[in-house]
Order: sequence, then structure tokens, then C-alpha cells
Amino acid sequence: MWWLLLLLFAPIAHSESPDELFLLQLYADGITYSNAPDIIGYAHGVCAEIPSYSFPTIVSMIRHDFPSLPLQAADRLAADSILVYCPNYATKVIEDRLNGQTVH
Repeated sequence: MWWLLLLLFAPIAHSESPDELFLLQLYADGITYSNAPDIIGYAHGVCAEIPSYSFPTIVSMIRHDFPSLPLQAADRLAADSILVYCPNYATKVIEDRLNGQTVH
């Protein structure tokens, strides 16, 4: 009967789209937004900028675009955008941080 408990408590597989995953991650991070399509589009824009700018610069750009967003939330928005929509740049983010690049 122990296997029945496993079935009851086993995680249910979900097949969320990248957009759904992104919005769920923002929710988990406590980041609110007024328009889902706009914030999704913004996240895609982050991916367009990351080849040209360091991660801290991207976070600064987010803070410029959303002045009321705290630094930690801007950092999470940038990281969530990259991890969901352009994960191939995740190593760049890690390298920037290991090299001591920070947002001021």
C-alpha cells in the first residue's frame, strides 16, 4: 500500500509554455506587472540586449525603465528573462558575477 502514497504525493507533470513559466517565476519572485504580453515582450528585449551588455548593465537598464522596481527585483526580472527565453546566455551572467561586476 506504500506505493499508493507515492502516487498520491507524486508531482504532477505540467507542460507550461515558456511564457507561462516566466509569469509563474515572476509571481514566485514577488514581481507584479499590469500587462502580461508587455512584460513578456520586455523579457524578449532583455535577450536581445544581453549579447551587447553585461548583466549588471541590463539590470541598470531595467531599473531605468521601471524606476519603482527595487534592485533585487530588477535583478530577478533580468535573470528570469534570460533563464526562460535565452538560457544560452546564462553562463554570461555567471561569468559577469564571478568577475565582480555588480549593479550600483
